[in-house]
Amino acid sequence: MNGKKIIGTLTAAVLCCTALLGFPHLTTASLCAEAAEGRLYNQWEEKWKEVTWDGYAKTGNSMYTSACGIFSFCNALYGLNGTEADAVEVAQWAYEIGAFRPGGGGTYRDILYANIEKKFGEKFHFTLGKEYFGTVTQPAAINHLKTGGVIVLHVPGHFIAVTGYNELNQTYHVIESAVSESRGLSGDSWVSGQKLSQGKTAGAWYILLSNTKAPERASVGLNSGIDYAGANEVIDFAADSDTRNTFALGINDKDGARIDTLYVRDYALSSRQHFHYQLPVGDYSCYVTGANEFGMIDSPDFVFHVYEGAPQKADFRISAAKGETGKPIDMILSSDLSTEQVIHIRRNGAQHSVIRSVRVLKDSEATDVWTPELPGEYEISAEISNSYGKLEPTTYAVSVSGDVPLMFDAAGGTVENAPETVHYPGTYGTLPVPQRDWWKFLGWYTQPQKRENPEAQPDSAEEQDAGPQQITDNMKLTNTDAHTLYAHWEKIYQRGDFNIDDRIDNIDAQLVLDRYISSLSGFESAPVDLHGFANADIDGSGDLTVADAQMILLYYVTNTVAQREVGWEHLLDPETTTTTTTTTTTTTTTTTTTTTTTAATTTTAKTSAATTTTAKTSAATTTTAKTTTAATTTTTGTTTAATTSTAKTTTAPTAASTVKTTSVQTTASAAKTTTTAQTATTAS
Repeated sequence: MNGKKIIGTLTAAVLCCTALLGFPHLTTASLCAEAAEGRLYNQWEEKWKEVTWDGYAKTGNSMYTSACGIFSFCNALYGLNGTEADAVEVAQWAYEIGAFRPGGGGTYRDILYANIEKKFGEKFHFTLGKEYFGTVTQPAAINHLKTGGVIVLHVPGHFIAVTGYNELNQTYHVIESAVSESRGLSGDSWVSGQKLSQGKTAGAWYILLSNTKAPERASVGLNSGIDYAGANEVIDFAADSDTRNTFALGINDKDGARIDTLYVRDYALSSRQHFHYQLPVGDYSCYVTGANEFGMIDSPDFVFHVYEGAPQKADFRISAAKGETGKPIDMILSSDLSTEQVIHIRRNGAQHSVIRSVRVLKDSEATDVWTPELPGEYEISAEISNSYGKLEPTTYAVSVSGDVPLMFDAAGGTVENAPETVHYPGTYGTLPVPQRDWWKFLGWYTQPQKRENPEAQPDSAEEQDAGPQQITDNMKLTNTDAHTLYAHWEKIYQRGDFNIDDRIDNIDAQLVLDRYISSLSGFESAPVDLHGFANADIDGSGDLTVADAQMILLYYVTNTVAQREVGWEHLLDPETTTTTTTTTTTTTTTTTTTTTTTAATTTTAKTSAATTTTAKTSAATTTTAKTTTAATTTTTGTTTAATTSTAKTTTAPTAASTVKTTSVQTTASAAKTTTTAQTATTAS
């Protein structure tokens, strides 16, 4: 094409110019915002912790901790001419000559830069210029950047690469290998000269690097990534190369005739530059020539289309109405004009993702591939449009099957053999049954249980409507996100458990007796849990009495102390109790001729239930020493309502003498009094 010869001649002429001339359709302000090239090396990658040397220290001796001087040089080369130098190779060489001392000072710049051009200059296509003391705001630094060079700058305790200068706003392009809050630099940014002149980014020394490499690659295309544009749009052409170049862009019509040639002569920004232009409707081609003082190269031709008008017809379809997680589904699009087609995917009624199909050309077909990762019900629609208008979207329903992660919160209980997933579509299947002592399992729910106290005020109607939903085995799975089911419980209250601690013992009896005594003396008692009160009202009288305390103590002694399983129905029926226990009087009965029997007594020897009369007290107290009574048996065999001695109480059963018996709690078969010479038996 003769156009390429023309542009090559023009580019050669451009190389002789040092001033930036004004050209139509060139917007330099937009170049600055898009010039950042990114960095080759990030020092904070974990892999650098494993690259170590032991010659100078045993700690702090890795590239992760000590190699900012090496990385800054490699990043500067990458910004200069696209060379991807091997940082480990450079570091090993620098270590061998004493220019890199990991854990012992890091990079020694005077040794490194006195030798590095001789070692790597030809291989990495660079030369070194003069070293300077000061900041990069000096004219020598700015002029070097404007002519395509780059700089390695030494700031306090650190090295960074400076690879560009924007004359419009006096900012510098900085590539930082080790981002830190203290320096306030990102990995790739434009910063002011003031930033590079103070604090922890105040430059104190820098060295110049210049390119010796001719461009080996050049390309051009629309910056949007697509190959069409509208007639009312400013077209953004993006040119790219492997070195810092001047660029010349040639635009031709569909027959190859030259329409215009655009230039960018500024080395100072990056190897990626932009041209802006407007064209009427039609088909076009373009290419770019990249050139520097060492040579030039032409890019391949790029063909594009400029349209006018909204699309009139389009087609959108999918390859399947049902799918599985992890398996791709094709989405096929076509249109009568070049268009931008945006595919919206909604999952379970909510926006899930957006896929842009960027290469749907006039009278052609394009395919996008979507691979669902989550099960559920999807709606897929394509919004087909260009700058002039759009068509009504076409929507398809897709049902995607797959496993849904499922967790179980037993809320204080334990759950075993719980499934980890449930398949959609389908039901929950057999759900596990959790275990929790003294609690009744009510079921699995979608939300945690709000209240466990049935005496509390119920939820409002709104709270009830939005409250937890019970999940059963045969219920269909509708939540296709990973979710948790929560166990709900109902407290199982035990008869006799006054303080609701899930056990029946002498403490419950003592607390009932204390409350009874307080009521006799007129003292106001502390509030009692309603369930605890109901548990302790053994005889159902509606009040807590000595008889209730006696029965609780009897239950405790029988079941816990004597370890005999005797239920309340037997203890509450005197005849059943007497009949039942008389048959086991071998180790548990005690008879006195003139006194009432206590809960469990022995006369002259040991018993497993309670006490001895004249020796040690095993379960409670002694008869002649300090005793505090819950109920007292007198010498005439009459049980008093409540008698308190002048000493202290200890535990449940009490020893009895042959003259006077004092006990902690006295039971005579459900509050009956046994008279003279009557024998009572208690469980042991």
